[in-house]
Amino acid sequence: MDKTATLHIGTTKTGSTSIQKFLTHNRTVLARNSVLYPEALGPINHNAIPVYLQGKLTNSQLQAKYKIKTTTDYEAFVKDRPSILAAEIRVIAESW
Repeated sequence: MDKTATLHIGTTKTGSTSIQKFLTHNRTVLARNSVLYPEALGPINHNAIPVYLQGKLTNSQLQAKYKIKTTTDYEAFVKDRPSILAAEIRVIAESW
């Protein structure tokens, strides 16, 4: 069965936080209906995506959330994040 991925990108004051909180609070119900709102990209908002795209160590608050303090930390984050997300997708997909 084909699956669709939806990426919601919102700038300031577009309701993104409200949408993210709704999805977070309804993760279980969504999963029962074959919708995954992954935690691997961030527990509420998917701030792992900009961290992933920021490039090597920028000393940003987002990188600090993921305990990235060195270039080696960042490289490990970038290397591991896709497999962490893939594992979460596999676990959820098995229940569908």
